[in-house]
Amino acid sequence: MDPRRLTVLGGLMLIAAGLIAYLAIGSEQQGTNLQEAAQATREAPPEISEAGLPIERVKIGNREFRLEVAATPTSRYKGLSGRTEIKDDGGMLFVFPRRQVRVQEFVMRDCLVPIDIIFLDPRERITAMYEMQVEPPRREDEPRTANPAQDRYFARLKRYSSVFPSQFVIELKGGTLKKLKEDPEVAKLLQRGQKIDINTLKLVRMAR
Repeated sequence: MDPRRLTVLGGLMLIAAGLIAYLAIGSEQQGTNLQEAAQATREAPPEISEAGLPIERVKIGNREFRLEVAATPTSRYKGLSGRTEIKDDGGMLFVFPRRQVRVQEFVMRDCLVPIDIIFLDPRERITAMYEMQVEPPRREDEPRTANPAQDRYFARLKRYSSVFPSQFVIELKGGTLKKLKEDPEVAKLLQRGQKIDINTLKLVRMAR
């Protein structure tokens, strides 16, 4: 064989070997990076509020909110009652298990500050929204009872209905909806039937 051909062939083989080695190293490095990213995700501790509830970040229009997740009977019953302040980017996200998806009714029981509320159906679509106002506090002739149906204070509170079956409920600082709707584009999104993106799969797994 012509020596020149042998030289060319040898050079091509060296180039091919180098390319294979480069690709192998790159693939190994990429795999390592993916493993490190996955490990970091697994090890990242969940964000917890001062009340000991997990925090879920939810974007509404052009603003992000850090919402405390109320996914248990106790946390859903307590809600934001007793709070003297709700941060501008704070609030609560109520999650009901599938067996409790129905028309929900919320009240301002022992709530000390105004609250805006958004009801969502299982597909994250808005079913109703309200600006809830603070109610007069419990009177002496309205003692606490174990059964809410017999509680005179609870009976006189205004009901805010989801109108249609709801699984998720967002509560924000009073006046937030009005501010959000000052942007015409956001106002179009905050209408009945429109969708607010939330991590439904994750949230439903948390519901008890």
